Amino acid sequence: MSRRFFKRSTNSGFRGINCLRDERGSQIVEFAFSLPLIAFFLVGIFDFSGAYSVKQKLINAAREGARIGSNQPTQDFSAVPEPPTVDAVARAVGQYMQTVKLNDCGLATGGWVVTVPGTLAWTYTASGCSGNEPTVEIERGVTTQVALEAPYTAGTNMYVENTRVTVTYPYTWKFGAAAALVVPGSTFAGPSTLTAVAMMQNLN
Repeated sequence: MSRRFFKRSTNSGFRGINCLRDERGSQIVEFAFSLPLIAFFLVGIFDFSGAYSVKQKLINAAREGARIGSNQPTQDFSAVPEPPTVDAVARAVGQYMQTVKLNDCGLATGGWVVTVPGTLAWTYTASGCSGNEPTVEIERGVTTQVALEAPYTAGTNMYVENTRVTVTYPYTWKFGAAAALVVPGSTFAGPSTLTAVAMMQNLN
């Protein structure tokens, strides 16, 4: 009788160990399937955070350019194709980008190609990178309308000239490689163009 009890107890113990082994095996399989998805979400979170950070830096770079431009004189606008005072704005944007560890592709040192898309407007395309270069569009004659209040005549409008700076920057996404773990063979088009705009009233 004691032998039967011992044998039965031993067999039940073996069955318990086998069950544990089965559960461990299923957990490993489940983890192997979920790991690529977890990695994809983690990389995506960091990637979108990085894009948001770059966007904020570009906004500040555009503000710096608009601040510099609004203080520049206007006597050299006849210089073709690039007035020195407008060059100063493009350089200021490039220098700020360098300060915040963004690749300015030569803007800070005058490495650019200038086009004139309109009246009192210049577009500086950096030439120090092979493709997907940042650009700075500088508009020195953007007019806005402001309604005057008392003590001025009610209903009278004042027109203000401003400098508007638009910075575009290519952002290369990193989660494309992680997407291939979830869906083998998938690709992400990228890079995407981030845009920042700032405008300030001309003081000269």
